[in-house]
Amino acid sequence: MNRDPSKSEPETADASPGLDRLDTCGTFCPIPILLTARRMKTLSVGEQLEVVGDDPAIVEDMPVWCEETGNRLCEMERSGQVVRCVIEKAATPSLAPSGE
Repeated sequence: MNRDPSKSEPETADASPGLDRLDTCGTFCPIPILLTARRMKTLSVGEQLEVVGDDPAIVEDMPVWCEETGNRLCEMERSGQVVRCVIEKAATPSLAPSGE
């Protein structure tokens, strides 16, 4: 197989800089959220993760997970049975009580 040297990036790398991609198609609750959490741990604050999946529960679960973890849900769109989410990594929330 001859590879075009001008195409050094994989096909899923057509996203903008700072946007990593996670395909969770074929997995169902709670796996898409668990995979998202695992991948988010590898990102730096401010980086974004694009999550694509076909589990209908993502529409309800991803906003709740983002709120609970402090990460920002930047986009969510559905195209047929596929849901696409873009999540921005937030700074780790402080565990100290407010006022300290």
